[in-house]
Amino acid sequence: MDNRIRSILIVLMVCLHGCTQPGPPVAPGRIIASGTVTLDGQPLGWGEIIFFHRDPDIDPLDSEFATAISRGTFEVEIVPGTYRVEIRQWESESSEASDGTPGSAIQRLPKRYNDDSELNATVDDENMKLRFDLVSSPAKS
Repeated sequence: MDNRIRSILIVLMVCLHGCTQPGPPVAPGRIIASGTVTLDGQPLGWGEIIFFHRDPDIDPLDSEFATAISRGTFEVEIVPGTYRVEIRQWESESSEASDGTPGSAIQRLPKRYNDDSELNATVDDENMKLRFDLVSSPAKS
């Protein structure tokens, strides 16, 4: 086999080996959880999801996790456990003032999904795929 073919084969083997390597390492004691967020049956275009650990004795560094929601999906590195979940989607109410002070923003989602959250999640090795189906207005009784 000539040297050129041998070189090409070596480069291909190195490339293929690199393609099979896993992504960045996960911190010890944490797992990657992912999920979907819908609003009225449609993927939530953008927002933020925050997980607050329910265990009051947990290390403060492991008590809160936040990540962005994009096109209805999210992924977060998190400590297994039970969480209160808040989902937020801000909308600019006014632009920056002429003096440079920031404009105000309003929360687009009902308080039952953020400030007064009714959402909970348990995350562990068997529950790493989460789903949150939000509705704009409460169901009528």
